[in-house]
Amino acid sequence: FFFESSMSKTLKEWEALDVHGEIAHLGTMNATNALSEEFRKNNPATEAQKRARAAEWEAALLNSKPDSDYQGPHLKFPLTHDQVDSLALHFAKKWRVPLHDSFQCKLLVEARALLASLPRVQPLHSKSGQHQKLIVVGDLHGQLADLLTIFIENGFPSPNGVQYLFNGDFVDRGKLGVEVMTLLLAYKVVYPDSVHLNRGNHETISMNMNYGFTEEILTKFDNAHMLDLVSQVWDLLPVCSVLDDKVFVIHGGLPRVTGATLAQLESVPRAELKIPSSDPHMMMLVDALWSDPQPEPGQSFGVRGEGTSMFGPDITQAFLEANKLELVVRSHQVPSTNRGYEVLHNNMVITVFSASNYCGTQGNHAGLVVFDGPGNYRFKEFVAPDLAEVAHRLEPFVEQEMAPRTDTQVFELGAKLDEEQVELKAWMAICEKLQELITERHDDLKIYYAGCDQLPKGCISQEDWISGLAAALKLEIDFADYQESLVQLTEAGTVDWRKFLRDYQVNSMGRAGDWVVEMKQSIHDKVTAQDLSVPALFKLFDHDGDGRVSPEELVTSMKEFGMDLATSVLKALIPGVGEDGKVDLMDFIAELRPSYAGAPPSPAVAEVMKVIESTMGQSPKDILLRFAEIDKDRDGVLDFNELSMFLEWLGQQNSSVIDPDTMKQVFDVFDDNKSGTVSIMEFLDRFKSSAEPLIDQLVTRIARSIFKHKGSLKQLFFEIDVNGDGTLSQEEFQAGLQCLTRVDGVVLTADEVAMVCHHLDKDSDGQISWQEFLQALGAATPLSPKHSLRASPRF
Repeated sequence: FFFESSMSKTLKEWEALDVHGEIAHLGTMNATNALSEEFRKNNPATEAQKRARAAEWEAALLNSKPDSDYQGPHLKFPLTHDQVDSLALHFAKKWRVPLHDSFQCKLLVEARALLASLPRVQPLHSKSGQHQKLIVVGDLHGQLADLLTIFIENGFPSPNGVQYLFNGDFVDRGKLGVEVMTLLLAYKVVYPDSVHLNRGNHETISMNMNYGFTEEILTKFDNAHMLDLVSQVWDLLPVCSVLDDKVFVIHGGLPRVTGATLAQLESVPRAELKIPSSDPHMMMLVDALWSDPQPEPGQSFGVRGEGTSMFGPDITQAFLEANKLELVVRSHQVPSTNRGYEVLHNNMVITVFSASNYCGTQGNHAGLVVFDGPGNYRFKEFVAPDLAEVAHRLEPFVEQEMAPRTDTQVFELGAKLDEEQVELKAWMAICEKLQELITERHDDLKIYYAGCDQLPKGCISQEDWISGLAAALKLEIDFADYQESLVQLTEAGTVDWRKFLRDYQVNSMGRAGDWVVEMKQSIHDKVTAQDLSVPALFKLFDHDGDGRVSPEELVTSMKEFGMDLATSVLKALIPGVGEDGKVDLMDFIAELRPSYAGAPPSPAVAEVMKVIESTMGQSPKDILLRFAEIDKDRDGVLDFNELSMFLEWLGQQNSSVIDPDTMKQVFDVFDDNKSGTVSIMEFLDRFKSSAEPLIDQLVTRIARSIFKHKGSLKQLFFEIDVNGDGTLSQEEFQAGLQCLTRVDGVVLTADEVAMVCHHLDKDSDGQISWQEFLQALGAATPLSPKHSLRASPRF
């Protein structure tokens, strides 16, 4: 094995997070499907319109040619092997230059036609025609260096050489999934009897939406209809193969249906995967792509999430006997040995995995199963060099039009990986994922930490901080190992949990993410524009005059500020709700204060503001009381004379003189709406607080709701993007967000959705770039991962 047991802790924690991600993804698929159905129900014409536009796009692209600026390879159809060999070298050397849209479209169309003619269960022979062997290749996951290493060392596809069966999961996770898919389909088109493809669970659009391949497509090609075309190819891929009438090759595993036969597998649908499903044919497709072997007899629920299953050795034996087979070869997971293959179920099941050092974090071998004839197989293992080295070794062969069609020995395939670098990458990946999960589970963590024993300065113990992460994230991870990368402790060694959660807000990046800041500023302006006196403000919120405010009163009152908020939202946001279901009015006014985001004041004014702030006290309640003292005429607002008197007194206390011009500038800073008076909201606006203002919480909650459902929204927006240009009308975008509120318990009011749309349509043309919008939302990374290999207890 590559790594000693001391390394296994980090790698196992990475694997645990990976499985956790799959569970979370499958858990949202029901919501995603419901989201799509809800939109189609309310917009029945959209699906047909998109099909028509996609057909027009395809026809136009098939008749187009690259312009003079295109620097990539040119293809002529019908394809020849030397063209595809050259394409492989281009991808290895210049992977940043994708194939032109017209060539990619033509290749996908030809592959679609070819795959449509194939059965769901492919009958294959290890020795057929001039082929002397067949190699089963496991998961590649966009790792182009592994694919090209396999070809260089074992021979490129050829009717006179080796034939290949690629057993699914060609894309996702790795950054070159498009290139891997393109080469596999191109060789399949050129040599249909030498290259065979089985479908994997990542040959589904729902997985592509969450694991990187969708972003690849949308980045490398001009139109989202390319992804539609890829989806059609995925649906047509064979589900499994039978080799030499003896060996059953499938990506995931065996059906949960008792007495399942190959004939039944022929009936699985050519469609996008729906999981979980009660349809027996769809369930067989789910099992084919998702199920795993287990050592215990019988069947059980899968560890990967809802709708998946596992099968024991007795199930394997019964399936093989019923179908007169001898062996199952499957892929789908890194072998527990960290090798390229693993033999299970009393030699009846082989798992083969062909992406070496998977994701750069696993340090595993890649494996192949070589069938030299019926019942005669052997294993090969390797670690692929980096892509630059692969290109260097491949170039002489391609330039001489002599890409190897038989075994060669080009690389030192047993080279050992740098263990420290692999563990460091795994460590970094774990930290990034934990930061994302903390951002997603903000509300759960807030509830947990609020119920912990509160230490001085509103802190909690490290033990409670760790317990909260374990409870909210539901992960078996030693969080103490990652503490320095996730939270900064106080001098007392405790955790300021409110600051910790504020640090983990949704990060809105770039121009497409400006809407978060703009929404906060917009609501800020609405609050300060009212210019309400203190009595009027109190009356607005406290309808019955009991000094306390109910959520129902707040819903009505907030509409005065142009904010239509759900009762459940306010209950979650307002502090200190008592047994009567109400909150103290003064506490709420303090929480409501806006968060100023305007231009900074001049240095002279800033200096005065610092002195004012130090005089006011730290809590918003102290500021409210001081405001009442300055308000000499008790009209609930401050005029220039009242503030000037206060500033004169302040100067005397500090043995200084504040000149009239500076006083006027200070007043103007407070008088945000230029009404000539300063309201309590304007006054509170200018003072910093350790607590997050309610307005900021409201906008952050909206952003977090959208962030948590990025995958579902991405799939929905893709489905309703009729033109495939990455934009939606305001009405379409708004309808999509409103569907989210109806099917998945997300609380976004119509006004909130409308505000989001308004701030996204920056040029007021009625169009919103949904791709840019979703890409702009990410998890905050308040701390850089800190990891010292020497300090690690695992070394």
